[in-house]
Amino acid sequence: MNRDESDITRLDGARQAERPWLDQTRPAPGGASPDITTPAGTNPSAVPVSAPSPATLVARTLAVVGEALDIELLTAVSELDAVEVLIGLDELTERGLVSCDLDAGRVRFTSPETREAVYTAAPVSWRWGAHRRADATLAAAGAGALARARHVMRTGRTGDLAAVDELLTAAGEALPGGAAESAAYSAAALRLLPDGDRHLGRRARLVCVQAQALAVTGRLWRSRSLLHDWLRRGDALGEYQPKATELCVLVEQLLGHFAEAQRFLEQASRVRSRAGVAVRLALTLRSVACKIHSGEHDVDEVRDAVASARTYGHPGTLAFACGLAAAMHYDTGDVPAALDYADQSSPIVDGMTDRELVDTLDASVYLAWSEVRLERFSSAARHARRGLAIARSTQHVRAAPELLLTLAMRHVRLGELEQAGKQAAAALDLAEEMRSNYLRATAHMVRAELALAHDDPATASRLCADVLRTDDRDRCRVSQRLHVLAQEARLDGGRSDGCADILLRTCGGPDLPTLSVPERPRVYDLLVRCELRAGRPGAAAEWAARAETAARGLDLLCRPVGFAALAAARALSAQGDGDAARLRAAAAAAAFRRLGDPVWTLRAETLALATGPREKPPEPAGPLAVLSKRESEIALLVSTGQTNGQIARRLTISARTVETYLERIFAKLDVASRTELAGLIGRSQGH
Repeated sequence: MNRDESDITRLDGARQAERPWLDQTRPAPGGASPDITTPAGTNPSAVPVSAPSPATLVARTLAVVGEALDIELLTAVSELDAVEVLIGLDELTERGLVSCDLDAGRVRFTSPETREAVYTAAPVSWRWGAHRRADATLAAAGAGALARARHVMRTGRTGDLAAVDELLTAAGEALPGGAAESAAYSAAALRLLPDGDRHLGRRARLVCVQAQALAVTGRLWRSRSLLHDWLRRGDALGEYQPKATELCVLVEQLLGHFAEAQRFLEQASRVRSRAGVAVRLALTLRSVACKIHSGEHDVDEVRDAVASARTYGHPGTLAFACGLAAAMHYDTGDVPAALDYADQSSPIVDGMTDRELVDTLDASVYLAWSEVRLERFSSAARHARRGLAIARSTQHVRAAPELLLTLAMRHVRLGELEQAGKQAAAALDLAEEMRSNYLRATAHMVRAELALAHDDPATASRLCADVLRTDDRDRCRVSQRLHVLAQEARLDGGRSDGCADILLRTCGGPDLPTLSVPERPRVYDLLVRCELRAGRPGAAAEWAARAETAARGLDLLCRPVGFAALAAARALSAQGDGDAARLRAAAAAAAFRRLGDPVWTLRAETLALATGPREKPPEPAGPLAVLSKRESEIALLVSTGQTNGQIARRLTISARTVETYLERIFAKLDVASRTELAGLIGRSQGH
């Protein structure tokens, strides 16, 4: 099979089973199937491939021309008269090989495998002639380049400039709605284009179309190789040099090569003067995105970018710019500004058609991710799901992992752990197929968050280590977050040696300057835990005070307020101020409850229940001291009267697992029933 042709159906057929988010929503262009081997399991006797009877010829013709019930086209390609074509269709229908919808003017094979088997079984010479006849008939009828491209790419010859131009036009037209087709058509055009300086203009345009199509369909390394090859040649791409540079920056960012992306952006200063307004603005937005991922905060640049986008007047570009501004202002702790920019981006995205939005899916990516971090979960879900649906229907795979991970993180924040696991697993599959270590690391970051929410520090630690054992110098924010999660996993697993030093080194020192401002209270809470584990309550109180300071000005967000209160509760409890600790733990629980996060709500409630005055404790540790963290959570929930089913739903575990935990709890505490357990816990808390 021609490699270019195989690209057309790259997202169709059996490989779809590996991508649960991607449906078979789009047939191959023109309905024709590429030259592929007859699938295993296809019954040859069910396929009319013997003597060329009318039914056989009609079946072969349908495999070439597609689903349109166009009698004129079918007669021209099959070289039968109209009556013979209709008789053949009747026979194929009776045999269950095709189904006809006369009202819609459609006829289709009952399965893709049958269509592929029919096409493959036809003699090569007949197929070549059929494509020629189909192209000639469509051209005579005034059909456009996109309708003819599948036939032209199979019959064109090297040096046929008319065929090259048809394929180039078709590649551009196909890109928004069928990126894999665009990649196939542009590759075929490059193959047919003769060498020589006379054709540099065509070749440069084709290189950009091919590189863009490869990138959006997830073939990042092929796109990168093509772009690097041409960008190394100086000005060989002429007027298309700025566009190629912008595409190269995008690919490097998706691969996590932020230093390399920055290098291309610096080189782009030489070609900006030759670029149109759209490409110059795109380069500026890529520069902002690169800085966000690298932890740099050039607020003036992003504001200028928004102003330029507003002047330019393209809705998708403005929505993208506002999404970037929301992300950067969140990082700097200017939550009101971040919310304002999200409010500007959201109605623009909502007002765009799918066709308009597909050209700037980054607007959906950055808006949805910012909305998750700004705790606007409903809006985030709406924008991420719509972006994902567009990516699915148009084969724009490159945006899918980030959109899936946005949805996964939203589910984690809301305690919907099963859904989060599915989304994160789908994103990881795509990242692996795209061979992007950066996207893979991001997927592991979300999965590590999920494991910690599941109270599974061993899995979280393994996921972090799987990424961090490799060279992570160019992963920036993601690498930093993985280091933090690795230390949280160690603390949850009962180890604290060296955790504080690693956290401080990772986040730039005691002020945590390299960390997003709203994320600092959570890290300060980890530092409090480190100091308490080391028996230094005074040092823990200092970190708790920093947490409270970091949370000031973040009142519009629940998470940082909750973690700051949680850090204070731990420190106060260690200093013996049980009443104050209980109040701060209750405040933390209230913040997490407003957020809708059941995992951290329960942990804060558990701390509140376990914290109290210590002036006269008959048993300083209490009965919960002999239980694990998860056992303590379940015991406390039982003491509030919740059933196994209610506890299972709250903790996102099975009722059988709850029962197993209860058996261990009963044995450890020497009780025989839920009533005895509730009474024991109540007495220990002075109730």
